[in-house]
Amino acid sequence: MNSNNIVKRCIATVAALSLLAGMTSCRSVDTSTDTGYATATPTPHHAAPVQNSSSSIEIGDRLDLMVMEDIAFNGQYVVRDSGDIIVPKIGRVNVAGRSVQSAQESVRSKVETEQIKNPTVILDRVARRSQRSFDEKDKLLVFLTGAVRRPGQHFVAMDNRSGLTAYEAVLIGGGPNPYADSRRAYILRKIGNGQRERIPVDLRAISQGYDVDPQITEGDILYIPERRFGL
Repeated sequence: MNSNNIVKRCIATVAALSLLAGMTSCRSVDTSTDTGYATATPTPHHAAPVQNSSSSIEIGDRLDLMVMEDIAFNGQYVVRDSGDIIVPKIGRVNVAGRSVQSAQESVRSKVETEQIKNPTVILDRVARRSQRSFDEKDKLLVFLTGAVRRPGQHFVAMDNRSGLTAYEAVLIGGGPNPYADSRRAYILRKIGNGQRERIPVDLRAISQGYDVDPQITEGDILYIPERRFGL
C-alpha cells in the first residue's frame, strides 16, 4: 500500500469521526430542548366561566344561612314573593336577582352594621324553587264533585304555573266519567256572606276549542252533572 492511499484513508476516518461527533452533539441539544423548555410551551387561554342569569337567586329558592358568631341568625329561608328574606334581628334582606355571593355580602354587611363587628357569614342555596318538595310548594285547593272519576278535594302545586283552569282541574281529577254531561258543568265560587255564585262551564266546547276555559280560584267547587237519560 502506497503512502497516498494511507493518507486518504486517514482523512476519511477523521471525517467520519467528526460527523459522528456532530450527530451526537445535535442529539444532546435536542434532548436538552425537549426537557429544558417543555414547561415554557404556551398553553391555550381559557376564559373564566360566565355566570348566566339562571345562577341568580329566584323567588321561591331556599337559602341556608349561618353566622358563626350568633346562632340566632342560623336557619333556612325561602325567598318571598317580594324578593327578600326576613332574618331575625336584622329584618328584610333583598336577595332575588343576585348571585349567592352577592346576597351573602348583603347579609354580612347588614349583620355588621346592626349587630356584630366583622361577622363570619355563610350563605348557600340548598334548593331552587323547581326542586322544592310538594309540601313546600304553593298550592291551590279545588273541590271536584259529580260525574268525575276522582271526586273530592285536590291540592294543585302552582310552581311554574300561571294559574289553573276548569278543564285542567277536571283532568287532574281523572276526567269526566262515562255518564257525565260535560256541557252543563259549573263552578260554585265564594262571593262573601256564605254565598256562592254559579259560573256555567261547557267542558265539551272547551275541549274542542270553541269556548273560553275559566280560571279556578282558591276554594272553588267544580260540579259536573250526570246526563239525564230518557229525557
